[in-house]
Amino acid sequence: MKPIGIFNNALASLSDGQQAQLQLDNFGRLLVTAGAGSPGAPVGAVQSVQGVSAGIPLSVVGGAPTSSLYSAASVSISASGDNTVVAGIVNQTIRLYALALTLAAPIDVTLKDGSTVLGTFQGVTSLVFDPLVGNPRWVTGAGNNLIINLASAVACKGTVWFTQS
Repeated sequence: MKPIGIFNNALASLSDGQQAQLQLDNFGRLLVTAGAGSPGAPVGAVQSVQGVSAGIPLSVVGGAPTSSLYSAASVSISASGDNTVVAGIVNQTIRLYALALTLAAPIDVTLKDGSTVLGTFQGVTSLVFDPLVGNPRWVTGAGNNLIINLASAVACKGTVWFTQS
């Protein structure tokens, strides 16, 4: 994949806050500093984002990621009231990105940050929230547990995806 831009061997002079189109050299490489020279040359020279010494492109190998950005916690609860699904750690927040829960019967489900209600969902048999790229759905206070409160004793199974730091 190549960026879309304008072929230009010299960059326009810009000051803070100004914007311009991407500038490409005659090989389609992105120019990131103004000046003349070769890829890998010192400051003030043409720099290639994709190239290394002598303009040889870097190898790009695709494939599935080997690890997730998120931690996953399995949920298997059935007691009415508060059920801790991710334990809080002192000075760390839990950022909940996604969840998928299935309930055996329609009941009210409340997500909580310790004792603070994050959201209440009435009469649900399933609850699914897909992740928003870069934005957690909910964030707990530092050190607080992430809790699922069930209005009655009904089997609830699923997964929550989160980060904690």
